Amino acid sequence: MSWFKRSEKGILTKTEEKKDIPKGLWYKTPSGKIVETQQLAENFYVSPEDDYHVLLEARSILKSFLIRMILSN
Repeated sequence: MSWFKRSEKGILTKTEEKKDIPKGLWYKTPSGKIVETQQLAENFYVSPEDDYHVLLEARSILKSFLIRMILSN
């Protein structure tokens, strides 16, 4: 059952008029939970709902570590 139903049938939107969603706005955990990327970053890349630790690149880990060190001083 969908939560949205069209009032008119046959509505077609031109490709130029469609709005794009920026990539990386949301992150989907393996359990299926969807988390905003900003919320994930604020929680040090641990999903708040299911405590899943997101795998990061070395550059991102170093950046997160340096930010923690600066904020703790």
